[in-house]
Amino acid sequence: MKRQATGNAFTSVKGDGASVRRRVYRAGLREGIRCISWQLPNANLALLRSVISSEVIRFIVAEVSLMTTSEQLEIRQALARRAGAYLREGYHCSESVVLAVGPHLVPDWHPTCARLSTGFAGGVGGSQHELCGAIAGGVMIIGALLGRTSLQDDTLAQSLAKAFRERFSEVFGETECSWLRENAVHSEGGLGSCAVLVERTTVLLLDVLAEASVLVHDG
Repeated sequence: MKRQATGNAFTSVKGDGASVRRRVYRAGLREGIRCISWQLPNANLALLRSVISSEVIRFIVAEVSLMTTSEQLEIRQALARRAGAYLREGYHCSESVVLAVGPHLVPDWHPTCARLSTGFAGGVGGSQHELCGAIAGGVMIIGALLGRTSLQDDTLAQSLAKAFRERFSEVFGETECSWLRENAVHSEGGLGSCAVLVERTTVLLLDVLAEASVLVHDG
């Protein structure tokens, strides 16, 4: 018998690959995979190999990959809808992105963190002359996740912020608030409301983060 020390996992695993696979199914695919794999891809594969066969490992990796992808898509869509709902309730574009995404990504999140985003609303102070507040909120999330408080390497934070801005510009054509309102939101055939833009911007943000292996949780 080989033991693994984790509160979530089976306290012991024994038997061949077939018996472990039966245990996976019996526990239910979702919980069974989590029990054995510790939510791959963060699992210790060396330890897994010492416990179960390579065949079962391949099965688990494939199933968790599918599970993670579908779950992440559902979470991203839910957070995008939440961001749009915040805007419709009266929050600003910058606040809406931060309030929707922050609790699911930022360590030690507290709602007062959203105060930092207030001044970026409507192209900075409602002027509509600067960066779209939804982008500003997204960049703030990237900074909260990967930014620095000392002179450390910030290459990843900078590259993701750049990628997010470029992705936004490719989709909507510009990043300035007034241009977006005139040409992407309120024009004939446009989005119709800034809430839709906020939702789509939230999806873009989460896509860029997912490509860098930053995943959101639904807690």
